[in-house]
Amino acid sequence: MTSRIAASGIAAALVGLRTTANNVANANTTGFRASRAEFTELMAGGEGRGVRVSRIAEQDESGEVNLTEQLLDMIKFAQQVKAQAAVIRTESEITTSVTDVLSKRNSG
Repeated sequence: MTSRIAASGIAAALVGLRTTANNVANANTTGFRASRAEFTELMAGGEGRGVRVSRIAEQDESGEVNLTEQLLDMIKFAQQVKAQAAVIRTESEITTSVTDVLSKRNSG
C-alpha cells in the first residue's frame, strides 16, 4: 500500500514539474499565462491513500512569468519525486529482508 501512495505522489509531482517546465519554456511568449498544478488528497475510510492532480489552473495574473518562483517549484517537485522514490526503495528493501528471514526460518 505504501508504494502505491508514494507512486501517486511521484505521478502528481511529475505533472507539477511538467507544468512548471512549460511555464519556463514559454516565459517569453507574448500573452502566455502561467499554469499551476493543483492537487487533491485521495482518501478512503478516513485514511490517506495518496494524491492526485485535481486540475491544471491558469494563473490570473498576466505579464511576466516569475522565473524565481518557477525554479523553486521545480526544485520542490524534484525533491518530492526523490523522497517518494526513497519510500518505494525502502519498502522494497524491507520486504526483501523479511522474505529472506522467513525463507531461512522455514528451511532450517
